[in-house]
Amino acid sequence: MLIREWLISSGLPREDAELILAHALKKDRPFLVTHDFEKIESHALKSANFFKKQRLSGLPLAYILKSKNFYGRDFYVDRRVLIPRPESETIIDLAKQGTYKNILDLGTGSGCLAITLKLELKDATVTASDLSNSALNVARKNAKNLKANVKFVHSDLLDYFLKHRQKFDLIVANLPYVDKNWDWLDLNSLKHEPALALFSERGTALQSQFISVILKNRQTLLAENFTILLESDPTTHLELIDLIKKADPSRKIETTGFILKVS
Repeated sequence: MLIREWLISSGLPREDAELILAHALKKDRPFLVTHDFEKIESHALKSANFFKKQRLSGLPLAYILKSKNFYGRDFYVDRRVLIPRPESETIIDLAKQGTYKNILDLGTGSGCLAITLKLELKDATVTASDLSNSALNVARKNAKNLKANVKFVHSDLLDYFLKHRQKFDLIVANLPYVDKNWDWLDLNSLKHEPALALFSERGTALQSQFISVILKNRQTLLAENFTILLESDPTTHLELIDLIKKADPSRKIETTGFILKVS
C-alpha cells in the first residue's frame, strides 16, 4: 500500500492519520508529503494499522505516540500518567513572574511541571513528588531525556515533607480534581487515563485536604514569603477560596484560568 492510499483509507482525521503513519515509519510529517507515492514496508504497515485500530477505539493520540508537547518540549507519556493539558501551562507563566529558590511540584505525574520549572527557572531547586511510583518512573525518564536536575520523592500529599521539615517558597499542585458525578463530564473521554490522577470526591476533596494541611503547617513547610499555585476546575474555585480565607484571612488569592494563586 502507498502512503497516500493509507492516509485516504484510514478512516481517521487527516492530522491523526499523518501523525500515526509518521510514527509507524519513524519519520516526520513532511516526509509523507514528499513521499506520498512511496510503498509502505510490511512491518511499518502492520504498526500503522495497529495504531489506527487503537485510535479508532478511543485511545488518546498521546498514548499511541508516547509523546505530548508541553510548554514547547516533548514529554514521554504512557498510561501510567495523565496526559499534560495546555491549561497547566499557566502555572509556568505565573511562576516565571516571581523569583523562587525552593519549588515543590505536588502530584507530578509525567513530571511536566517540575521539569519545565527547572528548565525555565534554572537557579531554583525543584522537588517533585507523587503517590504513584509508576508515575515517578515516567517523570524520572522525562527528567533524564530533557536533562533536568529534579529531585523525585514518593509521598502521600505532604507527609514526606512534614516529616523532613522541608520549606518551599513555591508549591505547585495539580492534584486530582474531577468528580465522576458531574453531569456535564464525558467520562468516556477519560477512560484510558489513570483514575488515581483524575478523580476526587466532589472535585475538591484532595485540594481541600492539601489547603488545610499546608496552611495549618505553614511554619514548617513554607518560607516567610511564599506562593501556592493550585490547579482546579473553575467551578470549584469559590469553594476553595472560601476554605483558604477561613484558614488564613490574610492570604491574597487570585484566579487565572484553572489556576488559583495564593500568596
